[in-house]
Amino acid sequence: MKNFIIIILVLLSLGIGFGPTLVGRFTRDTILENGVSGKAKVIGVTDTGSRYNYDPVVTVLISIATPDGEMTAEITQPLSAVRLMQVQPGSEIDVKYDPKAPSRAAIVFDKKIIPPNNKIMQQDSNFLIFSAEYLNLNPLKVRMEEEGTFTQIPKLKIKLLDVLNDGRCPSSVNCAQSGQATILVEASYDGIVEKKELHIWGGHPEMLTPPYESGKPSVGNVLSIGQHKVFLAALIPSPVTFKDAIKKADYEAVFLADTVERLELRKEIVKVAQDELKKHLPDYERYLPVGITPDGVDTSATYTVTLDIPLGPTDQTVFVEVGYTDGQWKAVSFYKGAA
Repeated sequence: MKNFIIIILVLLSLGIGFGPTLVGRFTRDTILENGVSGKAKVIGVTDTGSRYNYDPVVTVLISIATPDGEMTAEITQPLSAVRLMQVQPGSEIDVKYDPKAPSRAAIVFDKKIIPPNNKIMQQDSNFLIFSAEYLNLNPLKVRMEEEGTFTQIPKLKIKLLDVLNDGRCPSSVNCAQSGQATILVEASYDGIVEKKELHIWGGHPEMLTPPYESGKPSVGNVLSIGQHKVFLAALIPSPVTFKDAIKKADYEAVFLADTVERLELRKEIVKVAQDELKKHLPDYERYLPVGITPDGVDTSATYTVTLDIPLGPTDQTVFVEVGYTDGQWKAVSFYKGAA
């Protein structure tokens, strides 16, 4: 009896500690690899109240069009804010399912996401820029041993010297840890040269990773040079399954850069806008800053910040006007817009 209890406790510990990882690795991967491709309509999305790696665990109810007719399936998994935008009720999505048991299904997510009402997608970018520091910046893609120049800062150049390691969690798996990759870069600006190792988290290749200067001291994706900051925003491709072996020559690093002055200004203005949003919509905890106008540094200007609420009602986009009065930035107005 004692041994039986020990076995039960071990199984429970595995289920509680590693259940999502095992399900993600074996069940979902198997369906994505061997399942039948199909189209499905999203009927509803329910937040379970749980969180995994800071992402909400939701249940997506879908109706799959199969040769035998419409079949319903429920898929429960953690979803990033960007992926939640793809599974809004009424939307059509790509899926793979087990033809012998269509209720066993997996969502096929598009790795190149263009979000609704996007005002910040700039040349040649397939990423959603969701951090305040990143707004209005042009991504620069640099291949291995290639040097790139930032269009908005012609004197600032960066070179990808090496990918030292890539231990990021595959995007199709719900890992207990997101893992990280480390690269070696060399930046130069007006005669100044800086060489540094930069790190980036794994898990969601469609998102640019936000800055980790505070709160995560073991991970740094920022290089400071002169009065500028360079961010490692993405490393592509990202592993999709544990079987993936990416050659170094195939890597591309995505960088963003700007002056410290403009970065700090945007961060302060967006913080004011987010605080104003909380006053009007206190029930919504997840929202993304997706635009700010005008560009530049001007205390006489009124800035309009656009924020998207991934799990909000029909009107998912809000606008907050922020102005500089009495020596500080303050919210001037707040209004909703159509998503």
